[in-house]
Amino acid sequence: SFESDPDILYFSIHRYDNGSFFPGSGKIGSVGRGAGEGKTVNVPLPSAGFGDVEYIQIFEQVLLPIARDFKPDLLIVSAGFDSAFGDIGEMKVTKYGFAQMMSMLANTNIVANDRIVVALEGGYNMQALVP
Repeated sequence: SFESDPDILYFSIHRYDNGSFFPGSGKIGSVGRGAGEGKTVNVPLPSAGFGDVEYIQIFEQVLLPIARDFKPDLLIVSAGFDSAFGDIGEMKVTKYGFAQMMSMLANTNIVANDRIVVALEGGYNMQALVP
């Protein structure tokens, strides 16, 4: 597991509902173990209904500063779209919000040579992401 690897930074924004929302993991105190302590950053949201404004603020105020300090060689984005407006996460992130967050990652020189991999994982309502 990467939780004990100091060379891997893991960041997650997710619906948490005090642990009652699937899968129930990712509380704010889960920060990694051993040498990797502090390299796991969870932003558990307390309920449904968060949207573009809140997610973008989290990117600007939490993710980007931490990522800049970490200076990764490679950025892997596991894009879970269950936070899309109209999907099972009952969040309100729009396609424009997702685009803005990706633009923030791609255009802030966090990773050298634009080494960014983006993979889809999660999201069950494809209509939530198309015009």
